[in-house]
Amino acid sequence: MHILEFVRTAFSLKSTLRSGWVLSDIPHPETVAEHSFGVAALCLLWPDIKGLNKDKMLKMAILHEICEVITGDIVFENGIYVNNERNVEKVSKEHEAIETLFSKLDNETLKQLVLEFLEQKSPESRFVKGVDKIEMLIQTMIYEKKAPPGVLDQFWLNSEKYLKERGMEEYYNCLLQARNNSEFKCKHNQINVFKDILKLKNVQKSAWRLKDVRNPESIASHSFGISLLSLVVPLPNNINREKLVRMAIVHEIGKLLSGDSICETGRFINQQKCKLKVESEICSLQQILPEPMYKKCGSLSAEYLQQKTIIAKYLKQLDRLEVVIQSLFYEKFCNSELCDEFWNNANMHIKDKTLRKYFEYLLNQRNRRS
Repeated sequence: MHILEFVRTAFSLKSTLRSGWVLSDIPHPETVAEHSFGVAALCLLWPDIKGLNKDKMLKMAILHEICEVITGDIVFENGIYVNNERNVEKVSKEHEAIETLFSKLDNETLKQLVLEFLEQKSPESRFVKGVDKIEMLIQTMIYEKKAPPGVLDQFWLNSEKYLKERGMEEYYNCLLQARNNSEFKCKHNQINVFKDILKLKNVQKSAWRLKDVRNPESIASHSFGISLLSLVVPLPNNINREKLVRMAIVHEIGKLLSGDSICETGRFINQQKCKLKVESEICSLQQILPEPMYKKCGSLSAEYLQQKTIIAKYLKQLDRLEVVIQSLFYEKFCNSELCDEFWNNANMHIKDKTLRKYFEYLLNQRNRRS
């Protein structure tokens, strides 16, 4: 079960806070998992660029901070100032972490993608790094509403050089102008959409909140988890991994406006409530995304919600597997009986042979622990 070991290790990014915000005394800062979701979502929604492989960039975006599972979020820059000694230490630790992590996964392709991002030599890796900085600047503007003036200036100074080097200075200038107007509106509408999508970091998963779980994960954190699973699990022959990854990234963005409503409790399903939930989320998608983005990405989320295609039904099983993996973590801190319905739900719906094997392994671990 090396894949599950890798995934459960990577899930610690859901509780790893971004060091830059912590050191700046930002209250309740985002996690590394939420940031990784943000970068992946922005890469997906970004207009296609000739010569760049988008599916490669999506995988890279999901995994680009995976080393921090072992190294933590090492800060070696402060604005334009670089601590070279600390940077050398960071690079060394990251390469060691890659060897350790991927020895559990045995997936050379994904390992090389992470190395490619760290080396910053390919067009795709440089673009993802640019999007990483744009995502950080949007988050900076959100935090600046509550932070003392000037505290987060270093993030602007840091990002400017990266975006200029990557031919993305136009977006930096657009964000800088938006920073200086009270409405936080940018002339590039895609940036305004990105800002809305990142609000999923603040939408808690209702299933955990209703169980009184302390600090329940967000929709963004959960979406990172299912996106990671979609990258690493062996797939049936009739499932296209590239489409699965794209669908996983956007599968819950409709909850940005509709909220995370519950229509299932264990084996009991409120059909009418589920129907209204689907309609509400699809309506939200159409409001959030401009038509070109909806056709390319929002339609994938709608396909998932409607549960009529083989790939949508498979992703739903993957979603239930993700929930029980997360449940094992939360059960360390709460009464495990409160989470029984998630296990019953997964037990009833996970049919794929490989996913079933993973579920039974996790269930056995849970039973041994109790």
